[in-house]
Amino acid sequence: MKLDPRSKLFVVVLISSTALILTSVTKMLLLFIVGLFISKILDGHFVSVIRKLKRMLTVIITIIILQSVFNTEGQVLISFATIRLLTDVGLTKGLLYLFRVLIILVSGTILATSSETELIEALIKLKIPYDFAFMVALGIRFMPIFIEEFKDTMVAIELRGVNIKQMKIKEKLDLYGYILSPVIIGTLDKAKKLSLSIEMRGFRSKPKRTSHLTLKLKRNDYIMMMVSVSFILLLVQGG
Repeated sequence: MKLDPRSKLFVVVLISSTALILTSVTKMLLLFIVGLFISKILDGHFVSVIRKLKRMLTVIITIIILQSVFNTEGQVLISFATIRLLTDVGLTKGLLYLFRVLIILVSGTILATSSETELIEALIKLKIPYDFAFMVALGIRFMPIFIEEFKDTMVAIELRGVNIKQMKIKEKLDLYGYILSPVIIGTLDKAKKLSLSIEMRGFRSKPKRTSHLTLKLKRNDYIMMMVSVSFILLLVQGG
């Protein structure tokens, strides 16, 4: 299905905002399934994104487990002597965190079905200044660079004889903490080179930028937005 990038932005904002206010795991699961369905019909590549983030998923799952274990509210599910290891409230909060992360990833795959030019033009049509629209679109496209930098660092560590799979959880967390700084520095270096490249091409040399692209909302766009709003209202107001 071909949709206007403005309708995609509308759906993404709607789904992401709803994910922040929902406190039910069942409702969050339904929201994730709907987001996944929308991504699928728009030819989004959610599975490939998960594969690329395979190493980072270990960190995410570890955070979820820690969030679940160290929350002592509610009924005890797992305990060791007098220590409350896992409660129903902790498990619920951990699952909510997981679904929020997955919904953010799904939202990214929905936006990725539009080109950078289309996203910029959509934001301009929404009366957002061109400079800000360009930064937002560039930020969305810049995330794969950060992921690639993280993967390169992990490969470099493995080539030095470090077996990450056999490391304990605490050792893995320490390792991720150590490599975070070089990854950020490498990403910032690439961002600096990108900014120089943009300036060399005359970015902001004229007060107003023209575009050959013309966006127009069609029937499918209105249907998608109406169905999305209706579902969110049912989900939020439902018992």
